[in-house]
Amino acid sequence: MKSSNTTNDPIPFKSKKQELENLHKREDYLKEKVHFNKASDNSHKVLEYPNKRKKTVKKFIIFREHLKSKLGKWGKFAKIIIYCLIFIILFLTIDKFLLSKNQKDLSSEVSTNFISESTSISASKELSYSKIIEKSVKKYTGVTYEVKSKNMHKNGDRVYATGYFNDPSHGKIYFDIVLHNNNPESLVINGTEFVK
Repeated sequence: MKSSNTTNDPIPFKSKKQELENLHKREDYLKEKVHFNKASDNSHKVLEYPNKRKKTVKKFIIFREHLKSKLGKWGKFAKIIIYCLIFIILFLTIDKFLLSKNQKDLSSEVSTNFISESTSISASKELSYSKIIEKSVKKYTGVTYEVKSKNMHKNGDRVYATGYFNDPSHGKIYFDIVLHNNNPESLVINGTEFVK
């Protein structure tokens, strides 16, 4: 059933189309206006990848692929060797750092105990030490020759001296002696120690 009031006029699509186009033009205009205010903003631009950079990246990729093909199964072996070398180098540097730190600690402990004292012996004490040395050498070696002391110095409670005695068949026989609290602690003649 058709109503008699309906007309056979076509739907005005053209006017609707123009209305939509005008609406889009208006939005574009607003976008351009906003864009004009942000003229310094380059975030909307797509930057082209430089050709030189592309070539270097391609060369690197080709080189990497070439290495992979050359090394093949040896690549894993080479990685293991490189990791081992890095580990050894790190271990040695840490060990050297800790060793130098320990040496500094030891040197600071030892250096605090040093005291400056004279090593020279007065003439009167040198005579008495010479007599003690002569008795000690004659006692431990059994010689009856004259014993002469030469270089003599002290260090704390110890007196260090060198000397000799004349043996008619062998000439001068040299000795080293250490006295500790006026008692012989060591007597060495020709590499043989007589006092222990």
